[in-house]
Amino acid sequence: MTTDNRPWRLTHIELPDPKVPVETRIWDQHGLRNEAVLFFERGHWFIPKTGTYVYYKPTHWRPLPEPAVTVTDAEVDRAAYVFWDAMLRLQPREAMRAALEAAARVRLTQ
Repeated sequence: MTTDNRPWRLTHIELPDPKVPVETRIWDQHGLRNEAVLFFERGHWFIPKTGTYVYYKPTHWRPLPEPAVTVTDAEVDRAAYVFWDAMLRLQPREAMRAALEAAARVRLTQ
């Protein structure tokens, strides 16, 4: 189980940047409801993919979570090759640096 440390912000105190999708919800004396990803623009809340206006005002919002970073097999293979090549030359610090640089280069070329 993971804990989400992104704090909820009250919409009557702070609003998100216009046209930036955020997680929203209503949480009041009636409980928690209407959890959705919406964006705010010109005083109204909209559904991102359709641009449809919603007929309620969320009480809370927070930024969307950062997407998980995935590592491809090509990145792993290249980093492992560079790492072990340097390790065989008995240069462990350089091996780690070279492996990290190789992984970064592979990511930039994709």
